[in-house]
Amino acid sequence: MASKASRFLRWSGVLGAFLLLPLISLAQGSGTGEQTGGPGGVQATESGPSLSSRLDVAVQDDNGGDLLLLAVVTLSTAEGKMLKQSNAEGGHAVFDGLAPGRYTIQVTAQGYGSAKQTITVAGLHPIANVQLHRKPFEDIDQAGLTGLGGSTGDAFGMTTAVAEQRQILRIAQALRDNKPQRARMDLEKLYLDNSTDANLNYLYGEYEKEIKDLPKAKFYWQRSVSLEPKNLAALMELGHTALDEGKPAEALPYLKRAAQVSPTSWHAHALMVVAYSKQKQYPQAVEEAERALDLGHAQAAAVIQPVLASSLAAEGNKEQAIQILRDYIQEHPDAEDARNLLTSLTQPAEAPWPGVTLPDPSASALDFEPMLPSAWIPSNVDDKVPPVEPGVPCSLDTVLSKASTRMTELVQDLERFEATESLQHQRLGKEGLPLRMETRTYRYMVSIEEVRPGLLSVSEYRDSRKEQDDPPDGLVTVGLPGLALVFHPAQIGNYKFTCEGLAHSKTGLAWQVYFRQRADRIPTLHAYSRGSQIYAVGLKGRAWIAADSFQVVRLESDLVKAYPEIRLGSEHTLIEYAPIRFRAKDVRLWLPQKAEVYFDWRGKRVHRLLSYSGYALFSVDSTQKISPPKNAEVVAPDPPGASAPLKPN
Repeated sequence: MASKASRFLRWSGVLGAFLLLPLISLAQGSGTGEQTGGPGGVQATESGPSLSSRLDVAVQDDNGGDLLLLAVVTLSTAEGKMLKQSNAEGGHAVFDGLAPGRYTIQVTAQGYGSAKQTITVAGLHPIANVQLHRKPFEDIDQAGLTGLGGSTGDAFGMTTAVAEQRQILRIAQALRDNKPQRARMDLEKLYLDNSTDANLNYLYGEYEKEIKDLPKAKFYWQRSVSLEPKNLAALMELGHTALDEGKPAEALPYLKRAAQVSPTSWHAHALMVVAYSKQKQYPQAVEEAERALDLGHAQAAAVIQPVLASSLAAEGNKEQAIQILRDYIQEHPDAEDARNLLTSLTQPAEAPWPGVTLPDPSASALDFEPMLPSAWIPSNVDDKVPPVEPGVPCSLDTVLSKASTRMTELVQDLERFEATESLQHQRLGKEGLPLRMETRTYRYMVSIEEVRPGLLSVSEYRDSRKEQDDPPDGLVTVGLPGLALVFHPAQIGNYKFTCEGLAHSKTGLAWQVYFRQRADRIPTLHAYSRGSQIYAVGLKGRAWIAADSFQVVRLESDLVKAYPEIRLGSEHTLIEYAPIRFRAKDVRLWLPQKAEVYFDWRGKRVHRLLSYSGYALFSVDSTQKISPPKNAEVVAPDPPGASAPLKPN
């Protein structure tokens, strides 16, 4: 038992009966991509609707036969506006109710290149044949997924020997801790034999920057780029430094190259906003700002929106600038510069608005952390957007509605399950290198039920195989089965969602959806507990939702922010789900198959790898209470105040 240990309880959205989750109806109908009238829909006349066509799209493989894999077929107007979207299973998709005219069809399937063609609908039952061709294996990008036995997603690639990697990690940690002199000895020793290593030159530049010798720092970064032209970290530093020196024209080539090296990262685009604004090239600044916001979501918005509003105002788009500033101030009420600009723009005045002083955009507002190597935690979900199929539109309303239905079905069908949980626990040092590893095996039981509409209850128990097995480091991880309930109707209103597009995941085509805790809602999905103290924390993340079944097949999450008041620096969770068939009830449920959890809490850096097997499903009578098995540790106790949502202390 862990009664003598410093207990760590971590749960998701619905732990115990203490979370009162209001049932929120999911808005449907708008933005679904379906039309009932207008171009491409059924044309109405005074005497009633005209005859409409039924389009049959036949999807073929390389050999001209029906494609047996799932394919997503998008029907758009000739101008590119999405009308309808359908899944082709067995090689056919049908679109009803089409008026005569020209349409564009785009077809996407796992492992195949996307195909697009324009057709003319004239008869009552036209057929369009679309042939797909397999991609070479090396061109198949499965959503850039990291973790779960793969890379941590670190942009700093190390190719040196293990001993030298340890030195590099020590150097990086010293620089991260603002202790350059501690880094100097290892740097000098490594550089003697590795002066042509691009990454080591970049690190030397970071050291020189830390001791305020900028000319030497630039020398090492330029040397790094000459040795490795695609060294992203050095390109970013050279671009940022040129902006700080008031040389936007010199910065732009570096930043453009950085954006080409890492097209899914928003940071280079954000710095280009400043570079273009300084040169009064406002249309280009606005374009780069929109790209940065698409890629970086709220993290980018926090630094981009004031500069974007300033650029729009300079262009003459006063109303749009005002709206952006209002949205920004709502999220950042202490932003005095943004508030002053908003006040100036809203004063009654004729263009060009006398008295309005547009702030000079500064790269210091975009002072990103240097790209130092890390061995212990994957990239934050906001650092970059995994690749999606270009040009395939996504109906967020449809994806959320169907994923929400699946979560409702899960709660109805699940009731209670048991599984064998295998835990591999690693305690990590400050540099991210393992200090020790422990393993545990538990018989694991979870109960999920909707005790009344909108009120979910989740209970978890673990029964250790050995009585002497206390939780490693006194820390217990709970709540992984509940994270996907972010898409349950009881939770969905607490988050902002963005559909980023159609991705190629390990299990097939999947809609890639970003989510983030809303600032105006109290977090109720995730909390940390120590003793009697409970701290609700906000999450952001990304889920991959199968395009055919709309089941969550993978989920990745981070904290919205650090919580220094409880010494919680970071947390990163990755979960992969798999279909589990339960013969007793003849149901197939998507449940966690394996997961990884990383966190930095109260001075402890921990990496945990969990896997689940031997699932068994049980029905629980409505009057029956689940009791912990013998020797089980209850990891989801009901805290006081069970009738109201938790608030952070």
